[in-house]
Amino acid sequence: MNTMALILNTNALGGAERSIIEQMAPLGMSDRLTVFMPRLNSSSDKLNDFILKNLNCCIKQFEVPVGFYSLSRQHSFWHFFRAVLSLISAPMMVWKMKRLHSYDSIYANGNKAAIWCLFCLFMTGYKGRVFWHFRDYPKLNSLIVSGINFVKRFSSFKLHFAANSQSVASLVTNVLLDEVQVIYNPIKISSFVKAPTRHHRIGVVAMLAPWKGIHEIILFAHLYEKELRGLGFKEVGIYTSDIYQTQGQHQNYIEELGELSRKFPSTLVKMHFDKNPSEIFNELDILIHSSSRPEPFGRVIAEAFGYSVPVISTALGGAGELVKDQVNGLVYQKYDYTGLFENIKKIATDSALTQKLVAEGLKTFNQMNQSGLDAMEHFVGVAA
Repeated sequence: MNTMALILNTNALGGAERSIIEQMAPLGMSDRLTVFMPRLNSSSDKLNDFILKNLNCCIKQFEVPVGFYSLSRQHSFWHFFRAVLSLISAPMMVWKMKRLHSYDSIYANGNKAAIWCLFCLFMTGYKGRVFWHFRDYPKLNSLIVSGINFVKRFSSFKLHFAANSQSVASLVTNVLLDEVQVIYNPIKISSFVKAPTRHHRIGVVAMLAPWKGIHEIILFAHLYEKELRGLGFKEVGIYTSDIYQTQGQHQNYIEELGELSRKFPSTLVKMHFDKNPSEIFNELDILIHSSSRPEPFGRVIAEAFGYSVPVISTALGGAGELVKDQVNGLVYQKYDYTGLFENIKKIATDSALTQKLVAEGLKTFNQMNQSGLDAMEHFVGVAA
């Protein structure tokens, strides 16, 4: 029986980690799968629990040079210098990664994990199959692209690429000039029936990052508080988690949100931290997906579909592959507060439209889930 090592990008439980674990679970590989996560300072308890609950497989750690992860989010001279110094210990770490040779295939989930993994496997002469699953748009400079092409040409292993949306796949294909399998993220929904009564709450569900548009929702609530209350809403919920510790471009964002709330107050805005999806979507009447730049996928949109919550989205990137305006959701232009309010008003006052959006959203959810599971099975060749 073929064995596989799954290499995770981080030891925190984020959307990418939920997705790959939920994709692996139906394949029935638990007894021949080992999950490797990087040894970092942050806690991995939530991720460990999630892996054991869904896969019940062996969990191990692997070493990465100090500064390798922080350099991807913090670009100061000090972090670059620290990363260079850490290369002194890299040869030993590379040699330790030779233990991956005992697996028939390696599945790298994310960009940082894949780059480090490819380097180690190339240097140690691995001969199996390697799968690289892009969960985000690749930030690949010419040097990295040249390195990947060198590995593709001269390595002893076969490299396969996947992406979690057509949007990401197109960019990867343009950069690496290779075939990319699109595998939509399946979303596991526990047995759940949403209460038919209104909860008088709209909200945004997003990690703490400026491009997620949380600050735009705070400004929107300030400008349209009277109108939202007139529609019967009692809360604009901000559901978030600081899984990346607000480093780099995220630095101090939570403090900036606090300052913005004081400058443009709204009694509607409430912050909620680290709630699980079933809690969140049981409380929401409408999900606002407010990203200001293209999403690689849009997991919270799929979750809202699965939990029968109507969606209003900017529909950029992969999110636009999920949300079809007036069909399974409503679309507004980023920064268009008037357009956002008019869409909220439509859902709040037109029950026939809302029922249609919810029904079509659930249909999209089921189709996307089946497509993702089928594509994953084909990609890794489990059936063979």
